[in-house]
Amino acid sequence: MKMENHNIVSVSWSDHLIFGEGDGRLDSPTAVGRRMQKWKADLDAGTILWRCTRDKIKGQYQQARGYRHFYRSRGPTVTWDAYNQVPELAHAFGMQMFLYVTLFDEGWPLLPKKVREVSYHNKMHCQHVSWQSSFSRNNPEYTLTDRTLKKRQWGVMCLAYPEVRRHFIGRYQKLLAAGDFDGHVWLLNFWATWCAPCVEEMPMLSQLQQDYAGRGLKVVGIALDDADRAREFAAGMGIKYPVLVGQADVVLTGRRYGNLTGMLPFSVLVDAEGLVRWTHLGALTRKDLEHQIKSLR
Repeated sequence: MKMENHNIVSVSWSDHLIFGEGDGRLDSPTAVGRRMQKWKADLDAGTILWRCTRDKIKGQYQQARGYRHFYRSRGPTVTWDAYNQVPELAHAFGMQMFLYVTLFDEGWPLLPKKVREVSYHNKMHCQHVSWQSSFSRNNPEYTLTDRTLKKRQWGVMCLAYPEVRRHFIGRYQKLLAAGDFDGHVWLLNFWATWCAPCVEEMPMLSQLQQDYAGRGLKVVGIALDDADRAREFAAGMGIKYPVLVGQADVVLTGRRYGNLTGMLPFSVLVDAEGLVRWTHLGALTRKDLEHQIKSLR
């Protein structure tokens, strides 16, 4: 993928540990450093997405009789603190390092033999083995179901439950705290098509996101408006950042961030650790925003 004049390398580290051979087996800081040099020189890489491994999430491996889980087949070979050292290596090579965590991937219990025999998975990938997070295993009532409410989609926890949201937030904060990973700074901008100050500042916000992409800035517009009207309006203005639309839920979300009056525009700056660092009611200026963004780094 191309992004701001440099490429993004997505690394599924567990695959490199299990299936990697030669320079592709990233089981030491030296091996990782060699690949980073190649990614930067040959692929013009400026950002690395480092996928979280199963051992970082509390869970249970299972295998059918006569089979061994592929994650365990080669045995644990990492004796160094990857979460601490890999971001340091990336930064030393002038690259950003983001932790890549899959949201809807809580695994599943080992399936019955008759189901496994016709599974679309192959023997090398989960046909006769499984992994399931402890949270999913201990809380099946939060698992998403189909329309009959009988068949569970085991890998997917329903985010409608506050307990699920709290669990994921806590998990991600713990994972990020394990290393010096980079993160996005989020600017949430509450607006409406009928709000003149809102409309006036939107091109500035779009340009600001582009100018501060290197600092991880992401702008999200949250419109108190009709969905079709808001999205067509934003597209017509050439706005590059995503726009969410709602009615009462937008008002309630704004209140949770401190906008008790419901006036627009209203903006919230959230740092890379998910903490609200600044809120502003009324029109924004680029000077004020730049000051707040630079103060986070």
